[in-house]
Amino acid sequence: FPSHDSIRNSGKNIVKLYSVSNSETFDSVRIINNNANIALRIGISANASAFESDGLSFNNIYCLHADVGGTSTNPVLLLESANEISFRDSKFQRGTLESTVSSKTVHINASAGRAINAVTFDSCSFTGAESGILVQGKNTDGQGPRWIRVQNCTFEGPKFPISAVGESSRPVQFCTFGPGNRMISLTAGGTGVVLSANANNNTVF
Repeated sequence: FPSHDSIRNSGKNIVKLYSVSNSETFDSVRIINNNANIALRIGISANASAFESDGLSFNNIYCLHADVGGTSTNPVLLLESANEISFRDSKFQRGTLESTVSSKTVHINASAGRAINAVTFDSCSFTGAESGILVQGKNTDGQGPRWIRVQNCTFEGPKFPISAVGESSRPVQFCTFGPGNRMISLTAGGTGVVLSANANNNTVF
């Protein structure tokens, strides 16, 4: 899998995996210095009969966009529809604009008609945004994210390392945040784990 370096079209997707399954493994992938683009996007194709991305393993992944002098809120990793996805020993870095409001390093975004289940981050690091990982369920069609696990991870400099935000009909549920997570140099006024009113039946260590 080749590295992608210095791609400068803001708002583009550098690597896009839609409707990919069959227990694929990606190892030692580097997506580096790609401006304000989404480095890795995982979801489902527009085909009505398409299946969601399922059974993917990522080991030793490094996703970075520089975002030098910009105000982009794009994440480096965006998950829109997925089941049984794991990231291990990986780094997600969004440059150095931690104060950019609404920016996020990783966005788990279950929107209308999309489901996200059983995503694991183990021994990963996140830096360079207001939110390290934003787990979000929105709109009224379908279900919110479920069984997200974040363990043994390091968050450096964000205001909100882990945030879970659902809606009444699409709550964030059955997630486990910990054990072993480290929050380093949080931005002033920040909180390690934020669970909204529509994030319930979750466990925080």
